[in-house]
Amino acid sequence: MITWAITLGRHFCQACQGLLDTSKQTCFKCQCIGFIDFPLLKLMGKENHHEKNIKGLGFEIKDQDRKAALVVIEDPKGGVAAAKRLRELSAIHGVRFIRERVFKRTSNDVAEKIMGTRATLDSSELGLSGKGEVIAVCDTGIDTADTQTIHKDFAGRIKATISYPITRDFASYVNNPGGDDGAADLDSGHGTHVAGSVLGNGSASLDLPGHTTPIRGLAYKAKLVFQAIEQEMKWKNPAYYQKYGRYLLSGIPLDLTRLFSDAYRQKARIHSNSWGGGAPGEYDSQSEQLDRFVWEHKDFCVLVAFGLSRGTVSQRSHGQ
Repeated sequence: MITWAITLGRHFCQACQGLLDTSKQTCFKCQCIGFIDFPLLKLMGKENHHEKNIKGLGFEIKDQDRKAALVVIEDPKGGVAAAKRLRELSAIHGVRFIRERVFKRTSNDVAEKIMGTRATLDSSELGLSGKGEVIAVCDTGIDTADTQTIHKDFAGRIKATISYPITRDFASYVNNPGGDDGAADLDSGHGTHVAGSVLGNGSASLDLPGHTTPIRGLAYKAKLVFQAIEQEMKWKNPAYYQKYGRYLLSGIPLDLTRLFSDAYRQKARIHSNSWGGGAPGEYDSQSEQLDRFVWEHKDFCVLVAFGLSRGTVSQRSHGQ
């Protein structure tokens, strides 16, 4: 199963090709006004010329986000002519970028050592606790997701939990299209671990032998907004259980603006994402979505796993 994500060219200034600030319809580079490329915007309108051209080359459209100008396609034919069809696709007017649609994976294997949590929390001079802050964590799920039975380290500090269903581009591959198993952490416990690194208050560690102080996260008095993006995949092809797994981060929206906006509306101003995937250091459409959102919401800080995967860090991920 190989799918491709197409970015349609709608975010550039006609005068200088600079990136557009869509909230103000001005260009970041030359500050000109009103240079939205309307002919390209029309590609996402009622006429749907892009659909006709894409299907004409033999591709199947699996999903699309008109606001983000993104289309997810699959080449059902494959074979030696696949590269030729991709070249023809790239020549369609309005196609700005084509990338393989990759599956995102979790990342947070050696967090405590890297963050130096103990040294930071033991400093009485810093006085850091996260009190008064709202932090959003976007990950697999959060413990039971039930405020009555939630892990003691988060009790009384869950501001909101949001679960994101399987995106439409998976519909033809699963028996539960649009499935949503809720915000509980049903598989690896990764999201619960990450949330604990961020703001666990250590209540559950007080009774552990050998510990005189609680094992807690950095912002142990902050409120939590949790966004669950992992879903159970009931694959039609049994081989996919071995290849991709039963649980996948398949709830990540094509347009990350939705994630950030949902968190922002809940008063979160810090957004944690311990997941990633694809070519290390590649600047794709979701990278642009992140940059655009923080440019338009300058009080919003997004933190993303910087390339850690199975104990290794890619060279290209440094400083990205």
